[in-house]
Amino acid sequence: MSKKFKTFEQGFTLLEIMVAIAILGIGLLVILQLFSEGLRSVSTSDEYTAATIYAKERMAEVLTSSELTATTKEGLSENNKFQWKVEVTPYPMETVKNNPPFFVYRIKVAITWPGRLGKKGIELETLKTVVQKQ
Repeated sequence: MSKKFKTFEQGFTLLEIMVAIAILGIGLLVILQLFSEGLRSVSTSDEYTAATIYAKERMAEVLTSSELTATTKEGLSENNKFQWKVEVTPYPMETVKNNPPFFVYRIKVAITWPGRLGKKGIELETLKTVVQKQ
């Protein structure tokens, strides 16, 4: 009588383990890419927020000044991160028939800073009326 041996294959083959590790590695790579992109987005958002706050400060300085004349000013922020430019120009009043008792000025504040792929920037713009002196 011949005896038949039953063989039981238990465990994983080397090929199965290598495929599982490759899939795990690809998954981890995707997760790290997403995390990295999320951090980059937070950094970019922080830069835009800081630039907007700085632009509002510059705008407030112009709006609260006692004399408003057509000028252009430029400079750097205290930490040398932002470059700013403020332009005050007369607003065209051709549509008004009578001479109004006020002047209208356009105030434009531009903030730029270096980014990863070039310059980034924002612009704020508003109008202000100034009463004509008699």
